[in-house]
Parts: sequence; structure tokens; C-alpha cells
Amino acid sequence: MRKNIRELDQGLVLVQFGFDSLEIYILNYLNTNINMILEDPSFKKNLEKDGILVRRNSRIEFGDFMKSEFTKYAKIVKAIDLKVE
Repeated sequence: MRKNIRELDQGLVLVQFGFDSLEIYILNYLNTNINMILEDPSFKKNLEKDGILVRRNSRIEFGDFMKSEFTKYAKIVKAIDLKVE
């Protein structure tokens, strides 16, 4: 019950500060929990077995990585004139 009250208090504080704070709170919450899942030994082992390198990163690092991947692959998509159907 105490945890729920604390989360409610955090939510009320975020509403007072506006949606920008709420967005950052949600992004940080997701990043923290995704990293916890990725660090689970059995989950990590399954990913690595499939050749997926698991690395903890911040939401800023992940955003930078995604931007670089979009940029890199956008050139290829444009060059081959790939369209979504």
C-alpha cells in the first residue's frame, strides 16, 4: 500500500509540473525497467544465444543509437526506393 501511495504522490507532483515532467518520468521509468529485464541472466542468455549483444544504456544513449541507425538505414531505404505497403 505504501508503494502505491508513493507512486500516487509522484503522479500528483508530475501533474503539477506539467506533461514535460510526466514524459521524462515515463521515459526514465521505462528505461530503468527495460534495463532490469535485459540484465536478467536467463533473458540475457537467450538473447546472446541468438547473437544479440545486450548492453545497458541510458535513455539518452539509446535515443542517440536509434537516431544513428535511422540515419544509416534511411540512405539504404532511399537508394533502393523501398516503400511500406
